[in-house]
This record gives sequence, C-alpha cells and structure tokens, in this order.
Amino acid sequence: MAEKRVVISKDFDFYDRFFRKLEPYKLLYISTGNIPNRQLLSIFRSNLPRISQVLETGFVVEITRSSIIVID
Repeated sequence: MAEKRVVISKDFDFYDRFFRKLEPYKLLYISTGNIPNRQLLSIFRSNLPRISQVLETGFVVEITRSSIIVID
C-alpha cells in the first residue's frame, strides 16, 4: 500500500479482498478464464494504453475476453 503498487491477478480472492479491506492499492483483475498465454498477451498488448489510462483513476480494473471494466 505504501508503495502504491498494482497487483495483477487472475485469483478471485484478490478481487474479493479488495472490496473487504480496500487492499491492495490497485488491482488489475484478469477474468478471462483459462486461455493460452499467447491470447492473454494479445489482450494486454491490444489494450495496454487503455489499461494504463484507467488505472490512473480507477482502483480496480477487470479485464475480460472482450471488455475492460473500471471500478473507481
């Protein structure tokens, strides 16, 4: 928290924990289900500018196979 880091996780426990304890500082939650790493990297590459932008103001950013969901 003190270092204001972003945690990237596919684990629902981090997502749940954020709303219970407001930790970590920011969360990038990947809810794509099981997909090949190649496809996951493609999603990141295609959306990196948008992900960076929404992390400026949002505290939780969820990435699905087809959308980016921001929770302020």
